Order: sequence, then structure tokens, then C-alpha cells
Amino acid sequence: FLLSINVSLTRASAQDEPTALYRSPQSIVLSPDGQSFCVADVTAKCVVVFDTETGVKRSEISLRGEPRGLAISSDGRRLFATERGAGTVAMIDLSNGIVLDRVQTGRWPVAVALAEKLHRLFVCNQDRHTVSVIDLQRDAGEPVAELAVQREPHWIALTPDERHAVVSNLLPQGVA
Repeated sequence: FLLSINVSLTRASAQDEPTALYRSPQSIVLSPDGQSFCVADVTAKCVVVFDTETGVKRSEISLRGEPRGLAISSDGRRLFATERGAGTVAMIDLSNGIVLDRVQTGRWPVAVALAEKLHRLFVCNQDRHTVSVIDLQRDAGEPVAELAVQREPHWIALTPDERHAVVSNLLPQGVA
């Protein structure tokens, strides 16, 4: 089953200036209930939330850096967005569209994976060649480890049992 929605952000009038002239979607996550999806907009430094059925924009959440990676909780309430350039991951409450808190990572966080059973967030730090492990049970979430990986980690996926993470690297040293 493939769902394809053509979403375009256009100017209604000269007074309705868009946030950015060029929009550049980087990542997308679907809500667990399938009612909405979130798009990381790198150029406008925001996350845009759309209605799945209509494609209509529900909200736009401003960020401090370029969102590159997104992860959503299984209940659909919390979104985690990397903020490349700001060196943080934003923890967003999707019910009201606000950033609850931020966790420091490497300067260029580009991908994120949520391990809900472990209460951990794994973040690829492209600039440091590491993956930050964040404990979500602490107040604001706190990095508890930084794991060295191959050059420029670019994407991360967890196995369903959350026992293993697979990390791809953008510029390998040797075999990718």
C-alpha cells in the first residue's frame, strides 16, 4: 500500500509571505494513528504537520537549527527532531506544537531513532563521528553515552527488539 500526497506550499497573496522562499523537506514520519504526518523542512528550519487525508497543513513548529531527522513516539504525542547547526534535539509536544525541551548533542545531529522500551534516543552526530545515547527518563533527557562509529554517521535504525542499532555512514573510510 503506497500513499502519495502532493503537498505544495504556495503564496495565497503578496501579503501572505511564506517562511522561506524555497522549501526543502528532508525527513518524514507518519503518526501511529495514520491521521497526520510530520515533515522536516531544512530551509525554513521547522517541522510542518499535515493532515494525512487532505494534505492540509495543521501546524508549523519553528526550530533553532535545520531539522534532518525525525522520530515519533508510539502514542503520537511526542516528536523528536534533530537541529543540525544548533547541536540539539528538540522534544516537541505535538498536541500543542511547542518545543518542550532540548538535549545537547554534536553540532550536526542528522538522524534519530527512538527506543521506547529502553527509554533511549539514539542520535547520529555527523561532525563528531559518534552516536549519542540519551536517557529519556531523566528530567530533560540527558546524554548518557557517546559511541564512536565510522566516519560521518548519517542514518540509524533499530531492530524491533531494540537490541541492535544499524548506522550508515555518509563518507566511509574504506567499505561503507
